[in-house]
Amino acid sequence: MIAADTHNLAILGSIDRPDLLVEAMFRGAMMYTRMEKWDQAVAMAVQTMEIAKDSDNPQMLVFGYQAMAVAYDQNMRYQESREYYAKMLENAKAMNSKTLQATALLGIGNSYSNSGESLKGEHSTREAIKLYREVGGPFYVARALYSLADNLYKQGRINETIPILDEVASIYEQRNNKIGLWWTLILRSTNYETLGNMQRASADAEQSYRIAKDTGFPVYLSNSARRMAAIAGALKNYKRAYELEHEADITAAKFASEKAGLRMIELANRFEKEIRQREINELNRRNREQEVELERHKLQQGWLWTVIGGGALMLLGSSGFLYRLRRSNLRLAALNAQVLQAKNNLQATLDAIPDPLFELDSEGRFYAYHSPRDNYLVSTEQLPIGKTINEVLPENAVSVCKFALAEAQNIGISLGKQFELALPYVSIWYELSVAAKPRFLGQEPRFIVIARDISGRKSYESALLRHAELEKRQSQFFKIAPGFFFIAVKQTDGNYRLPFASVGLQQLCGLSPEQVQNDASLLWQMAKSVNIEQILHTVEIYDGETETVCVEFRVRHPEKGERWVEIHALPQKSQEGEVLWYGFMLDITKRKQAEDELRHYKDQLEFTVEQRTQELQLAVQAAEAANQAKSIFLANMSHELRTPLNAILGFSNIVRKNPQIPENEQRNIDIIQRSGEHLLNLINDVLEMAKIETGKIELEEAPFDLGRMVHGITEMMQAKAAMKGLKLVIDQSSEFPRYIVGDEARLSQVLINLVGNALKFTQTGGVTIRLGTKNNSYSHLLIEVEDSGPGIAMEDRERIFEPFVQLNQPSDSTGTGLGLSITKQFIELMNGNINIESTLGKGTLFRIDMPLKLVDASELANLRSVDTREVLGITPGQPEYRILIIEDQLENQLLLASLMESVGFQVKVAGNGRKGVEIFQNWQPHLIWMDRRMPVMDGVETTKLIRTLKGGAEVKIVGVTASVFSKQRDEMLKAGMDDFVRKPYQFNEIFECMSKLLGVRFIYADKSKAVTPVELTDAMLAGLPLELRQELEQALISLDNQLINSLVNKIKADDEQLFGVLSGLANNFNYPDILKALRNVQQNNK
Repeated sequence: MIAADTHNLAILGSIDRPDLLVEAMFRGAMMYTRMEKWDQAVAMAVQTMEIAKDSDNPQMLVFGYQAMAVAYDQNMRYQESREYYAKMLENAKAMNSKTLQATALLGIGNSYSNSGESLKGEHSTREAIKLYREVGGPFYVARALYSLADNLYKQGRINETIPILDEVASIYEQRNNKIGLWWTLILRSTNYETLGNMQRASADAEQSYRIAKDTGFPVYLSNSARRMAAIAGALKNYKRAYELEHEADITAAKFASEKAGLRMIELANRFEKEIRQREINELNRRNREQEVELERHKLQQGWLWTVIGGGALMLLGSSGFLYRLRRSNLRLAALNAQVLQAKNNLQATLDAIPDPLFELDSEGRFYAYHSPRDNYLVSTEQLPIGKTINEVLPENAVSVCKFALAEAQNIGISLGKQFELALPYVSIWYELSVAAKPRFLGQEPRFIVIARDISGRKSYESALLRHAELEKRQSQFFKIAPGFFFIAVKQTDGNYRLPFASVGLQQLCGLSPEQVQNDASLLWQMAKSVNIEQILHTVEIYDGETETVCVEFRVRHPEKGERWVEIHALPQKSQEGEVLWYGFMLDITKRKQAEDELRHYKDQLEFTVEQRTQELQLAVQAAEAANQAKSIFLANMSHELRTPLNAILGFSNIVRKNPQIPENEQRNIDIIQRSGEHLLNLINDVLEMAKIETGKIELEEAPFDLGRMVHGITEMMQAKAAMKGLKLVIDQSSEFPRYIVGDEARLSQVLINLVGNALKFTQTGGVTIRLGTKNNSYSHLLIEVEDSGPGIAMEDRERIFEPFVQLNQPSDSTGTGLGLSITKQFIELMNGNINIESTLGKGTLFRIDMPLKLVDASELANLRSVDTREVLGITPGQPEYRILIIEDQLENQLLLASLMESVGFQVKVAGNGRKGVEIFQNWQPHLIWMDRRMPVMDGVETTKLIRTLKGGAEVKIVGVTASVFSKQRDEMLKAGMDDFVRKPYQFNEIFECMSKLLGVRFIYADKSKAVTPVELTDAMLAGLPLELRQELEQALISLDNQLINSLVNKIKADDEQLFGVLSGLANNFNYPDILKALRNVQQNNK
């Protein structure tokens, strides 16, 4: 086509028809424009304008101006373009050509539209359409209508474009203009998509795709595929969208590759052909001119009578010949310039191609190579000319290149062959496009190869795949997520549209995502009692700082009725200045119903709570009164129980010291003493538990001798262990401290309870007491008591710490069942803990872990050991101490008075506080034993009064109380008492207190050596009559103390030793040991 065009231009130039030449050059420029060969189009337009200017012919000027206007349009110089179109319009009017006038007006309208002044362009375009309709050219009308529709689309007047494009499509379909119809369908599909009519948009896109396939133009095929991909993406068919986008990329890449390679070949061939053709044309033209001139000379010679005229004509013809020869030379020079420009354009085109380009023969040998820049494929240090691809290209590239060369040799072209070039830090992907170069007779086949770097495209494809996978996951998420997610866009008119809405909208509100895609008003209108748009408008956005909107409102679902929903939305400004809302909406109907129910329940609860509060206040008052009554009861019980026990234990202890009492009476007194002590332990347990329950228990921490305490408990328990034939072992660590700070009384009670229980339930083996310490973040005192008894079942290990719980064992029926419960409470009160490990049939281990507080060295001097020896009297040489006893209970008066007089003190007794004050004033005693609870005046008031009297500051006052509450003891000390002792008291406590306060020195008796009791054996009982053994067994089982003593007395006459052993065990209520021995004898006799 280009060669023919060049040939025609040469002929037109030779016959001196500038009007035809201008028109031909104008059409050539238009042809180059349609082929997107901008450089050639501009060059041709400039030449057209130069020729047209040499003439005043309006038609020639019209073509020249139009060519220049189109050239400026292609370079986006719209102002210059409109100036040339205006000149074209002026000349067209001079010609009175409505068609050319309409063409000029259409060019002006398009120029305005392309430069953003669509409204001005619309006016010119409509004028052009009017003129075209008057002329009656359907293609002109269709082209102008298409331009008007494009203009209106740019203005956003989409609804007006559809009827116009329908008319354009009808014209092209009637005249079978596929290219025009293709452009019309593409624009109409875009408009339909914008309007939300995806069905019509998809139909137009698919029809354009079929037309593009029929025409075979890759660029049209690529654009149609992209149009269909956009629609598929809008319809959430991301897989189809990706496939179409991929097809479009491949088609575009193929077209670009073909275009670049073929254009290079075309330009090279055109250059050669144009040179040869122009030389031939020039020779032919000159031959024809010479033939004409020769013919003329022959005619002139034939007419002699016209020699002069002929000579003149010859001269005139020669001058015309010279003139035309000059004109031809000028044309040839212009064509040479054009060829030179084409050559330069070819070089510029080659330089503009960013990919390596080379020429190979069928064996892969390089004949030419061009690359405007360095690349990873071919090293530029040494040109590859003359080398084979095996020597130049990487190994994996060689095999691909050979395959492409073979394919191009067979079918003329090879496209899309890809390979990866793996480098240390990056991978480069190349795509080869190979085209067979046209060859002349006898010429070897050559191939033009372009190696395009498609790494970016590969990355894009990978990104597309990842994006498609992400969108697939998002789609799945949106399907299963409650509620629906959306993106809302505020349009220029203030309304909102939802370009994205998840499928949950259908279930939540009964609307499809397509219904709100272009207009969200349908959704906002469903809201009751709230204006969503107003809320969104009022949210302020300052420089990207946003405020989240959260609104609850009701909507009416077409099927489900009224529902409560909650919307959360976050606004953001886009780079274009649009306000985008990202949010989601949830169905909160159930929550609202629950809130209503909760509100109802809350009202009811508040009413109930108010009632219960009143009832509780009354209950609290009643509980406080009951607690106060319980405390008073405990105080009274403590006094009423412990006071008589004090007398019982005190007098029995005094009587025991009388050596003149017969042995049988001494034994009876021992029974009274032991029974009293047992009763005291029971009372103490009950009172301690009562104090725990009422919250009255408090620690009394003070420095004490831990070693002495453990030694005393061990000595006390050794006798009991020996009587049962058990071993009591002390395993004490060398780091175990002697002096600590703590509650000596309660720690002693804990140890007595644990060791006593271990001895109580162990029949064989023994009990081990382990004493040690542990250090981590702070020091711990560790005490373990382990026995070889029957063990404790797993289900009983927690239960044994409950009050009044006794396990079902034959030897555990005695006691209150409070020992371990009190033990646990005491340990926890001291911030410790107690654990138990046990194996049935092997034994039990109790482990205590509690904080350890050591005594400061400065306090060690104040610690004195209580002398447990019996006091015989006062050391001679001391003052005669006057001791006043103020006590209302006669038995306690006698007990304490007897004790004081027995060692040599002067004693006076007062029955109440008032009487005691009188005696004090008259007698001035050194020490007063003050009972707390007395009639007329109690011990606290009496103490306060005495302290105000003469000598009251010097006298020592010691309170004697049966109370178990530390509060009352604190009260006595605050009243002015120097110390206190608790009923029932030990005699050594009394003497120790007097020694501490008055400095009295006592005479003590030597400790008699303990006599190891004889252990009861099975052999001792084997000699008893069977009937006596059976009676004794029944008496032990029924716990008949009187019958047991009567049966034991029967044995005295026959076996004095056995009588002593059984009496000792019975007097200590150690019935299980006797019962065990009897049953062993019975078992052995079977």
